Amino acid sequence: MGEIEEYISKQIPEVQGIIKTIRNLILKDFPKLKEQISWNCLCFKDKNIILSLSPEEGYVRIDFHYGLELEDPESLLQGEVEKLKHIKVADLSLLHREQLNKWIEESIKLNK
Repeated sequence: MGEIEEYISKQIPEVQGIIKTIRNLILKDFPKLKEQISWNCLCFKDKNIILSLSPEEGYVRIDFHYGLELEDPESLLQGEVEKLKHIKVADLSLLHREQLNKWIEESIKLNK
């Protein structure tokens, strides 16, 4: 078992499936992103870390490290910590994959 799989297996069962699914979507759509564990989160990086998955009780928080600079016409992003903004995913059926991908694409561009 690799470091990432071990990290996921140590999370509470209710969020393990959410983390695995989001991770698989990101890796499928953005295969050039690298993974690492930092700050007790599963992080994805291009040049630098652009987003991270943070397991919480009952949901997974997706933190966008360039969040304040992302286009968010529907005001889906939450938080105002430095550049960071996030969404909370408790139900995968409510995850907007197209919007997630747009934010990741924007984050990659901002990361250059």
